[in-house]
Amino acid sequence: MKPLQKALIQKIIDKFEGNVSFKNSKREYFFVNEQWLRLSNLKREEVIGKTDNEILSLDNAIRAEKTDMKAFEKQIPIEYTNSVILNGERIDFIAIKFVINFGSGEHFFLCTIADFLYNKEKVLAFRKIIDAFFERKGRR
Repeated sequence: MKPLQKALIQKIIDKFEGNVSFKNSKREYFFVNEQWLRLSNLKREEVIGKTDNEILSLDNAIRAEKTDMKAFEKQIPIEYTNSVILNGERIDFIAIKFVINFGSGEHFFLCTIADFLYNKEKVLAFRKIIDAFFERKGRR
């Protein structure tokens, strides 16, 4: 992927108020947005090129791996809800994981978009933006 394409994707995902991440075919983080970094309390250089097992707790890594595998194997979007405790407060969120087929070296990305449960419509709308972006890129 060209640096200009990377910069454009990063700019697009940083505009989303919820969490967005992309993993490559090795299940390494390839992109994360600013909100993802804020909530995880990590720096970009601590995340990019790493797998869930390298940066998440064992329980969270196992949970992420299960949903990743389901999305990879079935090649269909996986929508799910979950609850986490953040700063002592229970937060319900919605997430969608889906595979984006892409050419030029990387055959796919696994994209995860997540936000508060009450923002479900925003999550689904942002997925359409990501799909449209990669569909246009694939036609060039």
